[in-house]
Amino acid sequence: MIDSASSSRSPSSAASAPQLNRLLVVRLGAMGDIIHTLPAVAALRQAFPESTLGWLVEERWAELLCTLRHARSGARSPQRPLVDRVHTVKTAAWRHALISFNTWQQVAVSLSELRGIRYDAAIDFQGAIRSSLLARWSGAPVIYGSAQPRENAASMFYTRKVFVKTEGTHVVGQALALANAVISTANASESKAHPGMVQFPLDSEAENRIAEVVPAGKEFVILNPGAGWGAKMWPAERYGQVAKELAKDGLDCLVNYGPGEEEIALAVEAASAGAARKISCSISELIALTRRARLFIGGDTGPMHMAAALQIPVVAIFGPTNPVRNGPFGTRSIVLRSASSLTDHTVRTAAADSAAEHPRHVGASGAAHSHSLGVSLRSCVRPAGAADSDFDSIGRIGDDSGISLARPSFGPCAERQATHHERSLCLHPQPSLSRFAADGRGLCDCRAQLVDRCHDAADVRRDLHSGDCGRGALFAPDVS
Repeated sequence: MIDSASSSRSPSSAASAPQLNRLLVVRLGAMGDIIHTLPAVAALRQAFPESTLGWLVEERWAELLCTLRHARSGARSPQRPLVDRVHTVKTAAWRHALISFNTWQQVAVSLSELRGIRYDAAIDFQGAIRSSLLARWSGAPVIYGSAQPRENAASMFYTRKVFVKTEGTHVVGQALALANAVISTANASESKAHPGMVQFPLDSEAENRIAEVVPAGKEFVILNPGAGWGAKMWPAERYGQVAKELAKDGLDCLVNYGPGEEEIALAVEAASAGAARKISCSISELIALTRRARLFIGGDTGPMHMAAALQIPVVAIFGPTNPVRNGPFGTRSIVLRSASSLTDHTVRTAAADSAAEHPRHVGASGAAHSHSLGVSLRSCVRPAGAADSDFDSIGRIGDDSGISLARPSFGPCAERQATHHERSLCLHPQPSLSRFAADGRGLCDCRAQLVDRCHDAADVRRDLHSGDCGRGALFAPDVS
């Protein structure tokens, strides 16, 4: 549903449908949020194939849209596959030097370039005051945005407010809903938004550098212990234990780290006893590295969402953030989260151990199911509140004798808090998340898979092996 900021508009009024020959996307950052917006922008590209599509983004994240050495405007290419123009801002730097002449000169140049395109409409996918202001300053006469944006004051700058369902909806689905509102009210070649295939820029130099680090045919796993804030981080020593288990199966582990995260990467290296080695990448190098990975293990952070977008299998370890809203999208994945974790998206700096109270060892041994990733969960997987109980040989993901890896599903959240007398182990492989269908266009619905509210250790062991749905444990059939 769309509410015009100026007047009520009849959906059947074709005369008022805007001609979107030039369309501006506003999503400034950060990495994961930009990646979550890519399917919606790809849908806009499908709906408006002949239109000029621009994207306003923070300079530090522009590499997600265009390689460093490639022109940021002109004909699309593998180096800039999605949009026709990339506009950049440096809002953080500008805020720290507001009285500087150089700052205001940069602001003037950026806004002049942006306004010079004469965009017909802008879509604010971010819902922040600064993003909505920039959308308005672009000069576009029509500004689309959520009627309930992340920062309420942002809605004052929208001319068309879209009512987007947020409760129980993945952020990718929310972005698609906003894109669908634009498509349905404009003269588009498509009548509805279909999530397009996500494409990242291809940087040949970065590909060559990564090829030297990881020889062709070498299987490896990416461990990503860092996160934007400490409460989302799993302890480094546990990543080290995972690396040692993977090494037994002949898999190397590369510990990806970003600025300010070298200390935790070194801690993972030390805990792994030589089974893992750290690597720091530019964005283009991280794209190249992730494309080659067999598996990605990490928390709710940008590199994890990049792996999911590249359809690399993911084991996501969640703490305070809600995997229904922020979980891996578009790939085969499993989300691990302790039942004791409280959903809280408030940024906290202190490291939290609620993401997974005890190590989950991930290995790849034995014959794989024909549809499986060849990945098994084994060794010390313990339910919250039962730290003295081991659950060995839990079973292969995709194996009929163990956990079947459900593809992402789209539906209500199955997440529940255990009562005080229950011991709980929560494994959330893609709870209530959407995925692309085989052709990369439509959405398909599958049952979510959840192990939840098991009363004791014996129940957990029995349910994992037998697929028994009693005592609140719900298993999805193999939908691969």
